[in-house]
Amino acid sequence: MWPPPEARRQGAIWRAEGHLEREEFAAAAAALEGLYDTEACGLRHLAAAGYRLQEGDLERGRRQLAHARRRLGDHPLLSAIESAGGGELAQP
Repeated sequence: MWPPPEARRQGAIWRAEGHLEREEFAAAAAALEGLYDTEACGLRHLAAAGYRLQEGDLERGRRQLAHARRRLGDHPLLSAIESAGGGELAQP
């Protein structure tokens, strides 16, 4: 099978990270379709948090952000999503 599964996985992770950097949250989640490892699930939660922020649903956004933190640890995109929208997700 070409490309190898790990290369396809890494490519999907990079695509999702690019979408997250551009605040394209639905596209980021779609890029991770079919991946269920810890990093992919964490990025999917991060995309959901950003989407919820865009929709004005801060409570659900904070919940998704907590799930993302648990799975991603100190991933650099966590702080980027927290600060999106004036830092509203980071505030309790």
